[in-house]
Amino acid sequence: MIRPMTFQDLQEVVLLSGQLGYPLDMHALGARFQRLRADENRVLLVFEDPGNGVVGWVHAHIEEGLLLSPRTEIRALIVGEEHRRKGIGKALVRSVEAWTKEIGMESVFLRTNESREGAHQFYKNIGYKKSKTSYLFTKDI
Repeated sequence: MIRPMTFQDLQEVVLLSGQLGYPLDMHALGARFQRLRADENRVLLVFEDPGNGVVGWVHAHIEEGLLLSPRTEIRALIVGEEHRRKGIGKALVRSVEAWTKEIGMESVFLRTNESREGAHQFYKNIGYKKSKTSYLFTKDI
């Protein structure tokens, strides 16, 4: 079952995120979640499996700028290791696509680390295509 993420889901979100190498602090996550869920231009969904609890989640938002028309960006998609290849990721992405249509937009994009070859194949299999390669630059301030 896919449903909106709640505060009660955050502990499972932390565990799932850790499986992909994204350690999260519960306190910081709670504050971030409170801000994000109040933004109507974002969607935070979980896939809840009866008997197993939350086994996957997705975060998407409207990306808007001067150069491009508004579109949806999938910021994160995580499915627990033991629940992959069961259609959960695909169902979560399809929910984001449906939300995108509901709010009147026409495209969805995402970024994925070049080392995540399994993710690349997953997205290709559900109809996404690689549209560019870029570099990410950061600076701590």
